[in-house]
Amino acid sequence: MNATASTTQTPMREETERLLSFLSADEVHPLLMEKELPKYSGEAKGELVARLAATLDPPPGRLLSRLPEILTDQNRDAMSSVFILNLRAAEPEARRASLVGLKRLRHPALDAFALLTLRDDADAVLDAACSILIPKAATDAKLKPLLAEVYRAHRGDEAFQLTIGLLEGSGFGETR
Repeated sequence: MNATASTTQTPMREETERLLSFLSADEVHPLLMEKELPKYSGEAKGELVARLAATLDPPPGRLLSRLPEILTDQNRDAMSSVFILNLRAAEPEARRASLVGLKRLRHPALDAFALLTLRDDADAVLDAACSILIPKAATDAKLKPLLAEVYRAHRGDEAFQLTIGLLEGSGFGETR
């Protein structure tokens, strides 16, 4: 590699690292995100998403939840891969962020991923899956009994208050 190529890559790597640090911060106010993200190049956004897509080391949920904010036409496929890979992450926040991220990307297999997630053991993840499937239950007769079964399986379980509240509020409680 010549000297010119290495000097042009260093600023890109540095910008990508700054973007990673920014998106990984514990708390980032939405207004700050809105102000700061346009300062990063499309190349840095693409490089970060490509890096995350090329590793099996799961990123934290907070980073995954912020990835759609750097979506470009060029990084859409890689971002989908990141989310799909992390649907089975150990961290529930990462699984939830991945499912919600696929929803924000309008992924064509979103319903299938949500169905697969109905057996998740974390309330926030199950709640996200149900919120994707409930609107479709009006037109898909197979979903109604599945969602009713999710309700029956978790009713009375204090660890699933979000999911039970969503299902009850959507009419999937005892009356169905």
